Amino acid sequence: MNFIWRTTHRILALAASVFIILAAITGSILAIEPVIERNKNISTSNDALDQNLGVFLAKIKDNYPEISRLERNKFDQVSVEQLGDDFNIETFYINPINFNRLSKLGERHPVFKFTEALHRSLFLKSTGRLIVGFTAICLVLLCISGSVLLYKRYGSWLLLKRESFQNTWDYWHSISSKYSLVILLIIAFSGSYLSIDRFLIKDKKPDVFAQLQQTPKVKQTEVSLAEFKFTRNINLNDLKYVQFPFSDSAEDYYLIKTNQSEVLLHQYTGQVISEVKASHLSTFKSINYQLHTGHSNWVWSILIGLVSLISVFIAISGLGIWILKKKRQDFKNKTAFSRTDILVLVGSQTGSTFQFAKELAKALQQHSKVHLCTLNAYKPEHKARLALILTATYGDGEPPENARHALEKLKATKTPMNYAVLGFGSKHYPKFCAFAETLNQELFKQEEFNQVLKLTKINQNNSIELKQWIKALSNVLHETIEINFSKKEDLFQLKSSTPLNQDSCFCLELTSPKHFKSGDWLSISAEDGRERLYSMAKIKGNCVLSIKKHEHGVCSTFLSELHKGQKIHASIKSNPEFHLPKDLPVLMICNGTGIAPFLGMISEAKPSQKISLISGFRTKESLEIYEDYLKDSRQKLDKHFTAFSREDVGPNYVQELVKQEYKFICQHLNNNGIIMICGSLNMEKSVKNELEAIAKKHLSHTSIDLTRRIRSDCY
Repeated sequence: MNFIWRTTHRILALAASVFIILAAITGSILAIEPVIERNKNISTSNDALDQNLGVFLAKIKDNYPEISRLERNKFDQVSVEQLGDDFNIETFYINPINFNRLSKLGERHPVFKFTEALHRSLFLKSTGRLIVGFTAICLVLLCISGSVLLYKRYGSWLLLKRESFQNTWDYWHSISSKYSLVILLIIAFSGSYLSIDRFLIKDKKPDVFAQLQQTPKVKQTEVSLAEFKFTRNINLNDLKYVQFPFSDSAEDYYLIKTNQSEVLLHQYTGQVISEVKASHLSTFKSINYQLHTGHSNWVWSILIGLVSLISVFIAISGLGIWILKKKRQDFKNKTAFSRTDILVLVGSQTGSTFQFAKELAKALQQHSKVHLCTLNAYKPEHKARLALILTATYGDGEPPENARHALEKLKATKTPMNYAVLGFGSKHYPKFCAFAETLNQELFKQEEFNQVLKLTKINQNNSIELKQWIKALSNVLHETIEINFSKKEDLFQLKSSTPLNQDSCFCLELTSPKHFKSGDWLSISAEDGRERLYSMAKIKGNCVLSIKKHEHGVCSTFLSELHKGQKIHASIKSNPEFHLPKDLPVLMICNGTGIAPFLGMISEAKPSQKISLISGFRTKESLEIYEDYLKDSRQKLDKHFTAFSREDVGPNYVQELVKQEYKFICQHLNNNGIIMICGSLNMEKSVKNELEAIAKKHLSHTSIDLTRRIRSDCY
C-alpha cells in the first residue's frame, strides 16, 4: 500500500508540477489584491456593514435622489450609480457612515487582470481552464497522498509536531508540507470545485422576473423604504446590489440581490412581488470562491499568499529530492551480478543510505569483486559468498520502496551465503530500524544464511557508529576497509579561555562560522587523526566547550594550549536528539564537563519555560569556571540542586540528589516534563537506575513511559 501512495504522489507531482508552480506564483500575486483593496479608505468597516439595509437605503435615497443602482463589491466597497447634473451616468464610491462621496470607480490594475487571466485559463480559454482544473484536482490528490506519507513517516499524528533539524531537501520538504497542508488542501479543493462547477454542474437559476406574483392594481398605503418588511431583516453585509425603480410606476420595482436570494419589491408598499432563493449549490460555490480567493478577509488572503509561495518551494524541493535520489543511486558496477564475491544490497528511501553503500562498495572493490544493487534487484541465482545488507526503515517499520520485495527474494536463495545487516534510521521515530530488525530475524531463521556480524543500527548516520561497524567488517574479511568520513572542516577562532582548575578542567569560547544549536557536537581531529566530539553550548552566538585535560590526552592537551585569536580546524555535527525541547518543562542532570550544553540551553530558553538543573562537581571551586556563563541566566532556573563529591556537607553525588528530590521529579514527569542527562556513562547509569526506582515506586499507576522522557548524551 505504501508503494501505491508513494508512486501516486510521485506521478502526480511530475505530471502537474509546472502548472502547480505557475498557479502558486499567480495565486500569491492575486492574494495581494484583497490586502490592498481592503486597506484603502474606500473600504467599509464592520460597524458600517452591520447597518440595517432598509434604513441605509432610505438615507441613500435622501442623499442621492437620482440614484439608480447601489452595489457592495467583493472587497466590501460601496458604490453608487446615478444620473448626474449633466444627465450623464456617474459612478463613485461612498462612505456608508456619513454618505460622503469618495472617489470614482477606477479600472482594475492591469497586473491583477493579467495575472487572473493566466491563473484561470493560461490564456487558452476553455482548454486552459480544463488544464487548470486538472492541476487543482492533482493538487488535492497530492495533499491527500502527502498527508498519508507524512503519517507513515512519523508513525503517529502526534509526532507530526516534532522533527529533528536536518538541512536537507527531504527535511524542508517535509516541514513545509506539514505546516501548510491544511490551508493548501482548502485552496486545492476550492479551486477544484470551482472548475468542476464550471464544466459539469448545471445549476439553472430561475429568472426573478418570470416568478411574478399578483401585483396590486392600485396604490395601497405607502410604507417608507426604511420600514419595508423584507429590508428590515437584512444588514448591509448581506447585500450584493440594489437596482432602484426608474419611474414612479407601481409596476417598476426595486430589484435587490442578497447573499440568500434575489427579490422584486413593490416600490410603495415593500410587498415581495417575486423572490428566487439561492440554491445550495450556489451557496456552496460562493463559499468555495471566498476560500479560494480570500476576497472576504485580508488575513485569510495573506495566509493564502504565503502558502502559495510555500507550495512553490514544496514543488521544487520535491523535484530536488527525486533528482538527488536518482543521482545518489547512480553507481557503475565493475563486476556483473552473477560473477561477484560480495553483494552490497541496499534499501534506501531518500538516497542517504545508498550514498554510504556506494562508498562502501568503492572501498571493497580494492580487494574483492563487488556488485551493488537495490534489495528489489536481488536475484537468488549467484556465486557471492557474502551479502552486506544496508537498509533504512520507512514510516511505521516498513521497507523502503526499493526493498519492498526483499524478504521474498532473499528467502528464495538456495545456496549457502554469509550475511550482515546494517540498519539506518533515527531514534526520533518509534520504529527505529524496525525493517532492518525484521530482515535480520527472518534471515537468521533460514538455513542458507550464516550471520557473520550481529545487527548494527546506525542513528542519524553517526560516523562513530559507522566506523565501529567498518572495523568489525574489516576483521571478518581480514582486510583493511578505508572510507573517508571527514567532511569539509571550518575555521573556529578562540575568543577566550579559562585557566585549568584543580580538576584539570577548562572552558573555551570559539567564534563559529556555521549555524548550530546547544547540544550539537564539535568534531576535532588532533595529530593522531582520531576524531573527538565535544558537546557544545551556544551562548551569544559563540561556541562554548567544557573540556577535561587528560594526562596523555593528545586533543585535550592541544586545546588547553591554544592562545586567544588562534584558529583551529573543526566541523559541526548535528545532534538533534539532544536539542532543548520547545515549550516543555526540562530537568537537566549533569556532572563535571557535562554541564556545557546545558549552559547554552539555559541561556537560550524562554523565561516562560520551566528549566531545572541537577549538577555534580568535585568541589565548589570546580563550579567557578562556569559562573560567568551562569550568572546572567541563573534566574531562569526554576530549581538548581548541586552535589559536591569532595565536600563534607550535603549529598555527594548526582544520583543521591535525584533520590532525595523524588517528589519534585514525580511532579516534573506528571507535568509532561523531559529529563536530559549529560556527563559520564557511570553517572548516567546510576541516575537512570534511580529514576526507574522512582517511577516504579511512585508512578506505577500512571501511563508515563520513562524511556520516551529521557534524552542522553554521555561519554
